Amino acid sequence: SLFETLGVAIVGYVIVWIIDTQEKEKKLRQKAVEELETVNAIALTLTRPYDLDAMLDEVLNKVLDAVGTREPKGAIFLLDPWGQTLHLRACKGPSPEFVEQASEIPLGECLCGLTAKTGDLLIVRDALNHPQHTRCPVPEPHIHVCVPLKSMDRLLGVIDFYLDTT
Repeated sequence: SLFETLGVAIVGYVIVWIIDTQEKEKKLRQKAVEELETVNAIALTLTRPYDLDAMLDEVLNKVLDAVGTREPKGAIFLLDPWGQTLHLRACKGPSPEFVEQASEIPLGECLCGLTAKTGDLLIVRDALNHPQHTRCPVPEPHIHVCVPLKSMDRLLGVIDFYLDTT
């Protein structure tokens, strides 16, 4: 009787372990599907015959939806043909002051200009206290993410967005 109880307990444990493992794998597959759907939606947006500003607005909205913040804020800047200045081409959530101050950003200025100058991803966890955070009048604490937009080795622009610190 003791061996039967022990056998049933072991089989029960193995079944629970198998179910738990399958649930974890299912969640991982679902997350991967969601990420692929976002990438696919952006790729479809980029291949449609849109005017550039409409396409950039749609890409920005898809990226901000994927990031999933409470109050989505972000922008896309494109580099001028001479490679000296970023121009604001799409934005969501910023104040009118931001739009005015960030309409043109020289390379090296502000966080987006720094990202354009280095060509590297920039994540600033305490953006309010960063010395390069000069053009964005966002009074609440936030994480500032700047992603260089490149084609091969050529910088095209920068997409930036804010993440909540909580």
